[in-house]
Order: sequence, then C-alpha cells, then structure tokens
Amino acid sequence: MARQLDIRSLWLAAIVLFVCVRPLRAQETPLLGLQAIQAEGQVIAGTSAKRGISSVSGFGGGANVRLRINEMFFVQVGGGYAKLSFDEDDPITKWNWGYWNKLYRNYIVLWLGSDSAYFNGALVSLRAISNTRLTSGTFTGKDSVYSVNLKPVQYLNTYPVTISFGARYRVLRWMEVSGMVTGTALSFERNLYLDETWTKRRKVDGGPDSGSFYYFQYSFRNFATPRRGLALGLGGAIAATLDLTRSVSLSLCGQYQQFTAQFRREEFDVLPMESVLVLGVGLRIVY
Repeated sequence: MARQLDIRSLWLAAIVLFVCVRPLRAQETPLLGLQAIQAEGQVIAGTSAKRGISSVSGFGGGANVRLRINEMFFVQVGGGYAKLSFDEDDPITKWNWGYWNKLYRNYIVLWLGSDSAYFNGALVSLRAISNTRLTSGTFTGKDSVYSVNLKPVQYLNTYPVTISFGARYRVLRWMEVSGMVTGTALSFERNLYLDETWTKRRKVDGGPDSGSFYYFQYSFRNFATPRRGLALGLGGAIAATLDLTRSVSLSLCGQYQQFTAQFRREEFDVLPMESVLVLGVGLRIVY
C-alpha cells in the first residue's frame, strides 16, 4: 500500500513540475521576443541615377531592433537618416523655379548694369542668353561695378523606415552571418539652393592710390521650395556580426534597395536615383 502511495506521489509531483515549468520555459524564448538592438553609421551610393544626374552619394546612420521568431529566424524593424549630394546638368532650369523665372533672373541682369557682360571671360548678351548659361558661372558687367559667381547646389535628405525578415547562422563561435529580405518606405526631401558671391569694385579717384581699384565681396544663398515625396523599395541585405563580449557585437552590413513608383508618380520622379547600395558598420547589444 505504501509502495502504491509512493508511486502515485511521484506521478503527481511529475505532473505538477511539468505544468509549472513548461510556461516558464516558454517565457524564456517568447515569440517575437527581443533579440538585439543595433546602431550603425552608413556610407550610401545611389545607383541607376536618372537622366542628367550623376555622383549620388552621402552618409547616414540608423538604428534597428531585432525580434526573435525562433533560434534561426527573426524580424527586424529599423529607421534612419541620410544626406546625399549629387550633380545635375542645369538644375535651376529643370527645377522650374518660379522665383527665378519671374523675378530673380531679371534682377541679376539689372544689377550687372547693361545688356552685355563677360561670362567666364567671353562677352555675351544678357538679354539673349539662355537660362542654361545664366544659372551657373561668373558674370562681370561690361559697364558695371558688379560681378557675380553663381553656383547651384542640390542635396537629398532621406528618412527610411525598414522591415526585414531574415535568418541567421553561427559559422564560428564568435561570428554570426545573417541574410535578410527588406522592404523600405523612403520619405525624402530634395533641396536646391543657389550660392551667390557678388563683388563690387570701386576706382580710387585721388590720393597715392589714384587709379587703382578696391574690391568688396559678399556671399549668400537663395533657397528654392523643397520637393518632398515617398518611395517604396524592396531589396536584400547580408550582415556579419563579430562578438566582442557576450552582450556586445561589431556588425558589418551590405544592403541593396530597388525603389518603385507604386504611389504618386510625380513624387517618385523627384527622387534622383532608382536604387541605392548601403554599407554599414555598427554596434549591436544582444539580449
């Protein structure tokens, strides 16, 4: 009888242990549990630049949170910021800048003081010159005391939000490799400004310096209204992490994103490139 009670007691203890411990084990590795947090700096190169645009590149940074699905698969959510510069042929004319077309072009001609001016050393008619030539270069009024250097500059601010699905594999005790498929919502702002450097010259009429010239120079910027938009992208990434300690790793990542025009074609047309290549280096805190 005592032996039967002992067996029943053992079975009862085993059932209680199974019921109590199983939830605790499940809580240790919950679905979409926090796996890692990462911050990184990035070097970005625009690829498939649109017609007339070249040298799209810049720097940025971002952070992401990795959520565990199981020991192999994960979901990663991230965001960041980058500033890209690029070159374009005659950007002011292509921007169709109302302030320039209706007012400021004529204002520059007025200050140069005559219908003719020297453009990079060659005498030209300001009234007849095209916007393409007037929007960039150095102009010196033929009969004026003023000269001006015009330099248009463009840059792009980007604010990507990404969500990735990936898998990881530990190739060495201190090294892990991950592959990801990534979707991106890229909010962006394209900016244009005109750098102007004006020089005023004055001839000395008397004194020991009679006949010589003094020069006064000043610079400022005219900003066009920014153009904003949203582009959607799909791409992939490969990352490697090198363990520095049990909870801190060095991360190296290469990512490619191809953007599409599913929403608002006119906004997508403002984006100077159709895809980007991103190389990132960062630190990851592992949980």
